[in-house]
Amino acid sequence: MYTVYEVQKRTKTTIKTLRHYHKEGLLVPDKISEAGYRYYSEKNIQRLKDISIFRELGFSLKEIEEVLVASKQEIYCIQQKLIEKKMNLYKEIMKKNDSQPLNFDQTVALTGMLSQCKKIVD
Repeated sequence: MYTVYEVQKRTKTTIKTLRHYHKEGLLVPDKISEAGYRYYSEKNIQRLKDISIFRELGFSLKEIEEVLVASKQEIYCIQQKLIEKKMNLYKEIMKKNDSQPLNFDQTVALTGMLSQCKKIVD
């Protein structure tokens, strides 16, 4: 079992974020001591890593919750739908910017987002 401080060090997630995910029901500690200390298992750390990946892809906490509570069969369908939604959003952004060229940083950011989505879809 790991304390919030150990989880923070291992995952580079802030304690504030851990508490928020607990409050939202996304990451419930395996044990809470009488003193209020939260303890997390290896399984929880993996779940936190999954949440972080979805956050990096731009998923909302509600969308992440849908994926995490679904059965394995449902997960694939939900992930596909959400990823397609994100890809369409990025494509729309690119279309809107056709009239005015993107700067270098914007181009790099959009290219990175699209390649992340394509990797997951493939």
